[in-house]
Amino acid sequence: KPGSAFIKHAYYLYPQNDSLLYACAENGLYKLNLQSGLATAIEEGKPYDYIFTAPGGNLLASAPEGLVEIRKHKPVKFQDKAFLNAGNVRMNSLEKFGDSLLVAGTENYRGIFLWNYKRKRTWFLNTQSSPIKLRENITNLVKKLSDEKLALLGDERFSIIDMKNEVIKDLTPVHTNGNPFSLFFDIEKLKNNYYLASYGRGVLILDTFFQMKGIIDVQNGLSNAGVYKLLNWKDSFLFITSNNGLNVYNPLTNKITSYFKSDGLQDDTFEETSGAKLENVLFAGGVNGF
Repeated sequence: KPGSAFIKHAYYLYPQNDSLLYACAENGLYKLNLQSGLATAIEEGKPYDYIFTAPGGNLLASAPEGLVEIRKHKPVKFQDKAFLNAGNVRMNSLEKFGDSLLVAGTENYRGIFLWNYKRKRTWFLNTQSSPIKLRENITNLVKKLSDEKLALLGDERFSIIDMKNEVIKDLTPVHTNGNPFSLFFDIEKLKNNYYLASYGRGVLILDTFFQMKGIIDVQNGLSNAGVYKLLNWKDSFLFITSNNGLNVYNPLTNKITSYFKSDGLQDDTFEETSGAKLENVLFAGGVNGF
């Protein structure tokens, strides 16, 4: 909208309700009125990775120097003592387990960050931790699959963590040529299958036991194999953002419809964590906004 702040490159989108959305971007943190189309900057001049509503209703955002709290639309350093003791934590995803445990993927190669806010305790899961020991400290995404299961997506591994029994299982899919897939950015369940984004390869189709069933790639209609976000539309269609276009996959027909800037998108290039869903609206972003 004319007069609005310009979102150069949207990293993460957080629709708080049907009229308010926060956008973390390469050049700042923004608040957008979805009804008027007006975008205002909360802070500009540095990147923001992630934003979420913490227990108690506080709005927290992840920046390169750590977590900040948004108070009266201004960023203030987050002063929780337990959190400060953990050092610099940059988040890219977050899930809640039970009534007080927050589990976050880290953007600065620290594995998984855990924060029990009722017990005022923080700790990490990484390549040195026990009993859950990760195979790599790169965490592209953590995603809750059930009350006990957490999907962990990294550059080299796809794993499932049993949070209750503290067990991790490596389920990295392997290509028919014997080479493992890699660069996992998102996972989404649609009907009876899981769909796993493997950047440079496409979208892997897995059964409920996470075994390979097939692949969605450029050979069967995907506009680009550099895939990012996967968004389930009413358990009927899978929206797939990529490095070149937005794809809509129909699992019943295996047909793909692709959309580009020429069709009205903000750009042809999307971003790794820039996608969200709120009721009947899907959001997808990257270069030049969302």
